[in-house]
Amino acid sequence: MSSVNTTVNLNANFKKSYADLPAKLIPDSVIFAREIPEVKRESTPGGIYSRMVVVSSEQGITKAPSGGTLGAFALNSPESMNVQEAQVSGSELVLRMSWSYKVMSSSANSPNKFEDVTKLVVANSLESAWFHQEADILWGQDAKGVGVISDKNFTNNTIDISEAEFAFGLFVGRERSWLAIESAAGQLRGYIQISQVDIENRRIYTDSTTPVPVGTIAGDIIRLKADGLLGVNSFIGLHKACLTTTGTLFNVPTTYSLWKPLGDYDIGGQPLSFQKLLQVLFRPISRGLGKSFKEIEVYVSPRTWMSISQDEVARRKYDWSYSSKGYQNGADNITYTCMAGTLTLRSHDLMKQGYALIMPKASRCMEKIGSQSTPTFKIPGQMNATGGEDYLMPMPNNAGYESRLYYDTSILSPYFPQMQWITGITNPALV
Repeated sequence: MSSVNTTVNLNANFKKSYADLPAKLIPDSVIFAREIPEVKRESTPGGIYSRMVVVSSEQGITKAPSGGTLGAFALNSPESMNVQEAQVSGSELVLRMSWSYKVMSSSANSPNKFEDVTKLVVANSLESAWFHQEADILWGQDAKGVGVISDKNFTNNTIDISEAEFAFGLFVGRERSWLAIESAAGQLRGYIQISQVDIENRRIYTDSTTPVPVGTIAGDIIRLKADGLLGVNSFIGLHKACLTTTGTLFNVPTTYSLWKPLGDYDIGGQPLSFQKLLQVLFRPISRGLGKSFKEIEVYVSPRTWMSISQDEVARRKYDWSYSSKGYQNGADNITYTCMAGTLTLRSHDLMKQGYALIMPKASRCMEKIGSQSTPTFKIPGQMNATGGEDYLMPMPNNAGYESRLYYDTSILSPYFPQMQWITGITNPALV
């Protein structure tokens, strides 16, 4: 009986300490997953979520000259607007964490002590779950994964990541996590476990127990191991969605101009300046950017943000055309007024250094759809013997308890055609 009481007490302590924590403890580096609203929709059989999107407008128009000279003129036939059903399935993540019997037995009857011995693991697990969701929002199922290898060293067990495909936020603090290496054609080379990360040189170290796979070459793709071959275990991210210019995107044909994404725009190895940004802006404006929402966001890597901010400071100091009404400098963003609305430049740790993204304000143009978008410690459908919620369960083959984090989510937006990815950015060398 005492063991049952202990489990009940542990679950009660866990619920009291952490049940509401996932929605509150979101790292600052997580922007999209925090700001995009969660829309709970009922799924159809098979876990499909739907949203109606307008892909063409009403065209049953008849015009007549002034003066009424045509009298009771004939009307053209109705041409109704075309509405398509976009469909998306959520992708699931489960993260496991464990504590020994010894740790738990000393804290079962003390909520404060329970929190002391568990909070570091819980906080770190939440950070990891939010990180994976944020990475998927940007790079889920992307052809180039989370990086592209520029060099390798089989003797030292290192791989280098090309500058354009590197985002430090995808690797910093990820020691002991697993990566998959694939050929550019999608063939699995093998797996490595990170032992050390050299951010300045964009270098990943492994060790002799998980050496760099034989056959690894420059141009190979790096993925988070949990994402699976070609990233199929993650949901479709923003870059993948915006490159889907043929076939269907979320079950809707891209032959409709209001649904056809713009693809990448390569600026050919130049630094990204405000002048270049405004030139590129014409492309999404031609698809309606600024009409539904006057708030426009541009996501760049921290390196690019620093380059543009220096460029803008120089313009502010030396350029007679500068106006305080058009430029506001903040701690982590730059706001500029353009013809389409208010453009805010935002730095994102998970943005690759050779990329940038122009889009309507994320919190207004996108939604997270799924049965459980916010990571939760509640095991779906799992109840304990007393009818309460199970947060902890005995491990079947180890002397300890296990808890799990879970989410089921994906992203959807009717505004993908108004999003413009910029590639080919080369940032000035660090001094």
